[in-house]
Amino acid sequence: MEVLLNKEESFLGLNSSNLIDVIRDRLTKLNTEDAIKNTLRRLPRTAFTSDVHYEYYKQYVVPKISMVGKTYVKKYRWCRGCKEENYKHMKINVSNSYIVIEIIDYSIVLNEKNDPYYYRSEPSQHYYTYVLGLDSNGKLFVNKVDWGIPYSATIEKRKVGSIEIYEFEDKHIMDMLGFDRSTDALEDVIIIEKGRYRVQGEIIANLNSWRFENVNSLDDFRLYLRSSIRILVEEYIGYLAYDRVSQYLVNSGFNISLQRINSRLYIAIVDSHKGGVDRFRRAIAIAADLRDRLGGHNFEAINYGSAAKFRCNDPMVGEIELVVLSDRVPYGRRYGNILIDVKVVEQGRVFDEIMKDVDQQLQRLRPRNYRFMIGNHLIDIERSISGNLSYMPNIQPLILPSRPLTINLNAYYVDSDSVMRISHPEHGVNVVRFARPFVLEIGTTNISQDYPGEVNRILAAKAKKHHATEIIEIR
Repeated sequence: MEVLLNKEESFLGLNSSNLIDVIRDRLTKLNTEDAIKNTLRRLPRTAFTSDVHYEYYKQYVVPKISMVGKTYVKKYRWCRGCKEENYKHMKINVSNSYIVIEIIDYSIVLNEKNDPYYYRSEPSQHYYTYVLGLDSNGKLFVNKVDWGIPYSATIEKRKVGSIEIYEFEDKHIMDMLGFDRSTDALEDVIIIEKGRYRVQGEIIANLNSWRFENVNSLDDFRLYLRSSIRILVEEYIGYLAYDRVSQYLVNSGFNISLQRINSRLYIAIVDSHKGGVDRFRRAIAIAADLRDRLGGHNFEAINYGSAAKFRCNDPMVGEIELVVLSDRVPYGRRYGNILIDVKVVEQGRVFDEIMKDVDQQLQRLRPRNYRFMIGNHLIDIERSISGNLSYMPNIQPLILPSRPLTINLNAYYVDSDSVMRISHPEHGVNVVRFARPFVLEIGTTNISQDYPGEVNRILAAKAKKHHATEIIEIR
């Protein structure tokens, strides 16, 4: 006969320093479904890292556990006389440091004869996966994730009623959460190998990921930044080409605007006359006029819709290809546009000048300190070089708006002189040092898209309860 828990405090009767060990031992010894469900439902508030995690577990996890093994019926609103049967099944995955609770909600629609409704003849499944783990203080945290553990990685299985219990290794759940190692319990640590480290709470330090696997020195990091900026410079030269063509059109008296269609930029000339063949001829005339003004060559009239194309050599930008399009009138608009597509075929002297200036700017990069927050974790990185750069070229467009070249790698070059400090009101301060040069990317553990909103709902309800008297007075 199983002994069920009557008080929350009795759960901690073993006085174990590892709550996961206590839960795992109880789950392996219990042989009835109700006993297992009560063990998971009656985790005490003192076992969790904060009230928010406890309230989340109580409001979102416990009700689903209570419905495991039960069938409940509700009216199916889209079919008269039909009903929807729901049944919950639970899989518990235990390891040395984690417990994963996976609840599968099966539902099927039945008609008035209790036969499967043809529109939903197969049972639908909805998965809810929750991860319980330990923080640096030995308290439980709970996260919701969007996917479960591959069951090919499980070691053994035990079934109790509608509950299946699996055992697996920590590395599988760590990989699911997005890290390889955890240094959360160490206040001061030196990292010597690349990888994904959980350094505090949900903060992940990713060192030399696949993007930076060949970056082993400051010169390598500069080369990586240069290659990233080079792509932006090529796009910027194309933007200057649009500006050069726009100058010729404006000098000819045309009213123009920039129009983005399917993520591609066009120069739009508003055409106030009817479309069809007439607009096609006008587009060819504009293309011929631009060819004469720009000194174009290889002029070619295409087909209806794409009027003509030609190439020209601009002394600043380089070899340019222009395609003039006679656009159809979109629904709901009175007039259509004549569009001009500009593409740089061969770079000119402006590209070389900007890249030369970029190289000089990269050589002047020096280590500095950075401070920012992720959630309520305050992160200080001392003596590092950021991969977030903004560069304003000396050569700017004359008609189109000016714009800087910005790269956001969200990465930092660190070496043996660099130090990262992560501060948190509950977790304290963790210091991370580096034995050799790395490229550091900082992120968070993988969580479900629903999880932040559900936590916000708990906090909002807590604030509503605290200010209940004020809300009543406002009414």
